[in-house]
Amino acid sequence: MLQRSVLSIQSSATALVALSSLTLAAPAAAQSLLWTADGMSSGERFGLVVSKVGDIDADGIPDVLAGAPNNDLGGSDAGAVFVLSGADGSKLMTISGAAAGDSLGFSAAGAGDVDGDGTPDIIGGARFNDTAGPNFGQAIVVSGATGLTLYTFDGLSSNGRFGEAVNAAGDVNGDGFADVIVGARLDAFSGSATGRARVYSGFDGSLLYDIAGDNGADFFGRSVGAAGDVNADGFDDFMVGAPGDDNNGSSSGSVTIYSGLDGSPLYALNGDTPGDSLGGKVSGLGDVNGDGFDDFIAGMSSSDFGGGDRGAARVYSGADGSTLFTVAGTVAGSEFGSAVSDAGDVNGDGTLDFIVGARLDTVMGLSAGSATVFSGLDGSIIHRFESTASGDQFGDTAIGMGDANGDGFDDLLVGAFGFDGAAFDGGRVFAFSGMDTVGDIICGPAVPNSSGLPGRLFAIGSNSVMDNDLTFTATDLPLMSNGILITSPDELLVTNPGGSAGNLCIASTQIGRYAGNILNSGTTGTVSLSVDLTLVPHPISFQMVMPGDVRYWQYWFRDGATSNFTDAVRVTFE
Repeated sequence: MLQRSVLSIQSSATALVALSSLTLAAPAAAQSLLWTADGMSSGERFGLVVSKVGDIDADGIPDVLAGAPNNDLGGSDAGAVFVLSGADGSKLMTISGAAAGDSLGFSAAGAGDVDGDGTPDIIGGARFNDTAGPNFGQAIVVSGATGLTLYTFDGLSSNGRFGEAVNAAGDVNGDGFADVIVGARLDAFSGSATGRARVYSGFDGSLLYDIAGDNGADFFGRSVGAAGDVNADGFDDFMVGAPGDDNNGSSSGSVTIYSGLDGSPLYALNGDTPGDSLGGKVSGLGDVNGDGFDDFIAGMSSSDFGGGDRGAARVYSGADGSTLFTVAGTVAGSEFGSAVSDAGDVNGDGTLDFIVGARLDTVMGLSAGSATVFSGLDGSIIHRFESTASGDQFGDTAIGMGDANGDGFDDLLVGAFGFDGAAFDGGRVFAFSGMDTVGDIICGPAVPNSSGLPGRLFAIGSNSVMDNDLTFTATDLPLMSNGILITSPDELLVTNPGGSAGNLCIASTQIGRYAGNILNSGTTGTVSLSVDLTLVPHPISFQMVMPGDVRYWQYWFRDGATSNFTDAVRVTFE
């Protein structure tokens, strides 16, 4: 990884609150790569789209999918969608295009549980399918349990690119079944390339909503997605991007949020200036700012917000449509915002984060691509992932995949459809850990505290003494609770020491206390402290950690009228 900066701007509805240049330093130990999966044939563009699906194989780990629109399994360029195990990237299911040239997998997504059988389903788009007519396009919904096609939806006009965008819509009509949405950016409903989006019932496949762009070349439907319950009325809402819309100048772009209850527009948001192309990609984020309303994000990959043609992405409040964050790239022509998505809670602070891709970002002088994870709490950078080969298109698609490795932190999925792995331009999908945890959890689970949950402690960073890069994060604490981190070179279980409600897991006679760092869990129930391995507290004096040493850490905290402990972490140092 290189050391790079990304502009982050936090704003209210009416004014900029802060502008900061944030730098993500390359960590001493690179962010863990959980697994990769490759396209197996030349030019199939495996990983052009990636999406989370849910737990298809019932192993307790969320699974994902990857589209390969030029795969030849069903005929030349018929395309395919592959469902991959979230645990190791192995292929669980292959859905092939019906005929040569269909381009199935140009778009694909987890559809939610469409048929109500308890297993999540899949939607895929075949933008050049000819079933209804020449290049009318098609979208199919496939059962995650059986691999059988549940619904087939056909386009309405020649070359309309119906199915170029597909996604889950949430439960739009509140009937308990997940619905889906399909975009056709070149549909000529009210003029050349006005575009169109259609929402279909998961219960019976019936058409719920049919919405078209306003003017020619709006490209309405280039991106579609579930917005969550934006207005908190109990019905899931949906969103459509139109990057060619001209409301604020030529191709300034727009994003419209529609009510799931009646299909009426809730918010119509425009790009800032000509050429911004707002709405090229859109995604719901969940409730980022904790106000009870689901929020959302949109990319504007040609925006000049952070400088000429650097691209940007904007996070909007579901409560009123105001801007929560605008983040911008640093390299002209990088197409920062070519991917935007939720990332889950990557750093365990109780706040949902988001990820933005820049498929042409320059890395070591090469147009290789990047993906950056931003904190939903303050817009700061959590991680930056990069590719290193020109033409990889790394970050053209990126999304949070849930907790794939079971460490309590949500993980990330990034596609690079131009990657030369198993085959030239075969493409690759990368699964990265959300946080690199260090050491082993012992003495857990802890005794539940007044929050109803056992407190957890994680070590993040590196177990190398030379790196001196170790941070401890305690989660699931009572809110507004004070506490301190403690450490010892030995473990020893003591139940309810001194009348505490919890268990002390480390040898009390050798405990060192970070007494100068009293922490408060605030409104998130989370605390973090970076420690210096050259100055580890001990009852008599400070100690220096040496390679080969084993040390233990635990967090003690006030818990109402008593106190409690998290579980403990054992770290073996190199």
